[in-house]
Amino acid sequence: MEDYTPITLDEAEKDLSKCVSDAVNFVETTFAEDWETAQEYYNGESGVKKVKGRSQVTSTNVRDAVRNLRPSLLRIFLNADTIVEYEPNGPSQQHLATIQSRYVNQLFFRVGGYRALYNAIQNAALKKNGILMYWWDDRPTLEYFNFTGVPLPFLQQWAEQPDLSIVNAEETQRFIPGPEDVIPLYDVTIARVRTTGGIRLESVPLNQFFISDDATSIQDAADNGAVGHSRSVPIHEALDMGIAYEDLVDLDDADPETQRHVGESVARRGYIKSPKNNSADPMNKRVLITQVFRRYDFDGTGVPQLYRFYLGGTTYKYLSHEPVRRPNYGAICLDFEADTFWGKSIYDLQKQEQDTMTSLLRATCDNAHLSNNRRLAVHETMVNMDDVNNPAIGAPIRVRSPGMIQEIGVQSSVGAMLPLLQYLQQGSEVKVGVSNAAVGLDPDALQSTTREAAMNTIQLSQGQIEVMARNVAEGLQDVFAGILELSLENMQPEQLLFLNGEHVPIDQTMFDPSLSMRPNVGLGTGQREEKLAGLTFVYDEQKSIVAQYGPFNPICGLDEIYNTLEDITKLHGIHNVSRYFKPVTEEAKQAIMQIMEAQAEDKPMDPARAMLQAEQLKAELRAREKQLEFMLDQKDKAMDRQIRALEFAATDDLERDRMIQQLYGAAAHKGHTAATQEGVDKEAVKALQAAPRTEPYKVPNEGQA
Repeated sequence: MEDYTPITLDEAEKDLSKCVSDAVNFVETTFAEDWETAQEYYNGESGVKKVKGRSQVTSTNVRDAVRNLRPSLLRIFLNADTIVEYEPNGPSQQHLATIQSRYVNQLFFRVGGYRALYNAIQNAALKKNGILMYWWDDRPTLEYFNFTGVPLPFLQQWAEQPDLSIVNAEETQRFIPGPEDVIPLYDVTIARVRTTGGIRLESVPLNQFFISDDATSIQDAADNGAVGHSRSVPIHEALDMGIAYEDLVDLDDADPETQRHVGESVARRGYIKSPKNNSADPMNKRVLITQVFRRYDFDGTGVPQLYRFYLGGTTYKYLSHEPVRRPNYGAICLDFEADTFWGKSIYDLQKQEQDTMTSLLRATCDNAHLSNNRRLAVHETMVNMDDVNNPAIGAPIRVRSPGMIQEIGVQSSVGAMLPLLQYLQQGSEVKVGVSNAAVGLDPDALQSTTREAAMNTIQLSQGQIEVMARNVAEGLQDVFAGILELSLENMQPEQLLFLNGEHVPIDQTMFDPSLSMRPNVGLGTGQREEKLAGLTFVYDEQKSIVAQYGPFNPICGLDEIYNTLEDITKLHGIHNVSRYFKPVTEEAKQAIMQIMEAQAEDKPMDPARAMLQAEQLKAELRAREKQLEFMLDQKDKAMDRQIRALEFAATDDLERDRMIQQLYGAAAHKGHTAATQEGVDKEAVKALQAAPRTEPYKVPNEGQA
């Protein structure tokens, strides 16, 4: 590397000009005529020459195939939540990859993806490839404001503002605060420049696009050749690209549609596009601006850097350049051709069939007309020629002698031609993959057969469409990666994502654009009935798992059930899922968990468990009943003992009183001194009867003797 000298910008300008010229000439000389012819075939023309006086009918195989194919492809892409999906590098990135995939797919359609995809599919079907271009558009806009009575100092301050321009300032009055002070006041109109940026996505007309002849892809052309496009733009639009005005005023214009691809433009538009470089406003003067991507090593590092160059005019004059990560193009193709950028189109597959069908249709129509309107050989002097030329049905022809009119018969071959036309039509449909059987509309193909055989016929016919859809999705990966990078670089971190039926705020700074992508459409799309059956099975299993293990089990939860319901409703053609199912938020999860817990408490118990609990309850009741009976019996026994004790004490006291009375009576009867002197002492008897004899009787405690 000691002798290595990096390329200079002057040397790169010459090399770049030659690369662009070679690529433009290659595309123009190789494809311009085919593109014009393909558009004519789409318009209903054919290569079969027309003969005056014969049928002019033309078969429209190319147009029918494209028009039948386009809805099938668009339906696949519009029904898919994610055309491409980001794949996580580990378990921790699974949720990130899901959110990132949803965001970039919604961003694609938000910035004009439908129309761009529609146009690109149209170009790919007719002209081999469709080119998509994305970029960040920060085009400035003007806002006008009118003010009255503005002092001069305010005008001077406004004039110093970089985003303000004084359009008009007229002195209308004066303010005189003192005899020597005069302050002029102005009516002012100012314009404020506002830059409103946004991502734009459009389809590039093929007559503007160029690529090196040895390229196999967009990235390969940028790495080893050149790729870009040229278009006629007004000077004010070129200024938005960052190009200085002095570099634009001397550039010439060469609109590809009016200079190089006039025939294709007329066939596509239906009229001749006139040049538009006659404006008196210098800002509306049109110039040719070429954007081209190519690698150069200006720094001498040994690793060429990818740059975007802006070239002006038909001489491809250098204007500016800037380093970029990738070309801002995406190429889609319906039928890839190995080791080349340009694939095969529907026109390439149907051109021969359209010519053959046109020739046979014209011959069939001519035969039908000739067999129904046979020519006559007449004697010009013996037959009234006015009668011969009279087209009225049943009108007589006057002749002067018999045999003056002879009918030249033409045998009808329509019956023999119809099977051939049907055979050719079926062969044409098989090549493209769009047939009546593919959509279940061919009664001849589906009659007297089982449902499985009919579905196999439909799936076999749809195989080509699924491959085409997968090819288109492969080409869209570059577009999705590019618009995600633009969003991360230029848009606010806080964005809204429509997820689970509601707009959820997300922070896009957490996204990882280095994650790999894979298409999510095309092969294996299957039938709607099969998907519904599969989703119904999944839904039943999810309900069973949640009912058995709860809504927050590690297998599936409320979010997964909502996703299944969303897919089922979309398969039925109902895309506004939030109209029928509320989003699964954290609050909703808590509410559902509470409902399920309440239902779990009220739900019927298992019979075996209920019987066991009943037996346990009976045993407890029997034990309590025995304990209560024992307590009552003990209380009854204690009461009986107490009653008997009281009765015994009362009887004992009565007997003692009786014994005292008898004792005093006996003593008086025998003649004792005390008794004989004053008789029986009654008070002494009462005192003895009232005196305590023994301790009060106590009822023994339970369990004591």
